Amino acid sequence: AEIPLTFLNRSDTTMTVIVRLASDKLLFPATHGRVFEQQIELPPNNRTLRFKVRARTAGAFPLDVSLESPRGDLVLASTRFTVRSTAVSGVGIGLSGGAGLFLLIWWARHLLRGRRARRLVPQ
Repeated sequence: AEIPLTFLNRSDTTMTVIVRLASDKLLFPATHGRVFEQQIELPPNNRTLRFKVRARTAGAFPLDVSLESPRGDLVLASTRFTVRSTAVSGVGIGLSGGAGLFLLIWWARHLLRGRRARRLVPQ
């Protein structure tokens, strides 16, 4: 998925900053890790950027976002967002499919046995 983040530059000049994203439950495909850094240009006013992410699990978990100076020695701003994911793992899909198949077979056998038992009852 993609996470859109909007940055506001209140100055009159374009600023060069490093955006740093970090999360224990998200993977960033660009780095194949849990931390992503990218140098960007922030023109005056708003700029929205989209960052590709992959959830490792379903649920709600924090995403730390910080803006740093190009050398990384000064944190200009930082915040924490809560990301909600409805990702389903392959194991979960397999278990659900297996359980559904088991129930389908069980119901079919139950119906067939019930019909057979009714035919054998003398009237």
